[in-house]
Amino acid sequence: DIYIQPSYLLKSELDLAKDKCEKWLLEVESNLEISDARYMMNLYKTIYIASKYGLTSHRAKALYLKGVFALNNERYQCAMTQLLGALVYYAGENDFSYVSDIYEKIGIILYNNKEPQQALVYFNLSYEISRSNKVYNRQKLEELNYFIALCYYETGQYLMALKMLGLIETDRYEISE
Repeated sequence: DIYIQPSYLLKSELDLAKDKCEKWLLEVESNLEISDARYMMNLYKTIYIASKYGLTSHRAKALYLKGVFALNNERYQCAMTQLLGALVYYAGENDFSYVSDIYEKIGIILYNNKEPQQALVYFNLSYEISRSNKVYNRQKLEELNYFIALCYYETGQYLMALKMLGLIETDRYEISE
């Protein structure tokens, strides 16, 4: 299943590798009915083939999806490793949507590992990238504000937490405790 034969329909070996990676990623992204084992096998195959053929965008996408899967299953160390691998690619490509999303997920990992000060750094990075991104997503900003408020609350900065939730009126950077 992971062997590539270049004679198939006059496609090059690289084109066939790309097609297989895209097929596996599509199955992972679109099919909620596949088993966890098949989900992970598709990602491992994608990473292997993408690494072998220099398909960095496919490899990054597979790493990202592996990181999200690990995060959802509370395997935080694994999630961090996979997400950082994907971040290297997406930051290099200036894909700010993914960079922001990865920073948010790193913040979640750190928050769940009882590191709210560190999590706050990543939530703020995600917030600022999302805010300055061409595609402005209000729901994402509200979600990030909530996470930021949680971090402020956990660190005892209650007024700042209330501000982030919109429960008091003050400039975001005006409050210092």
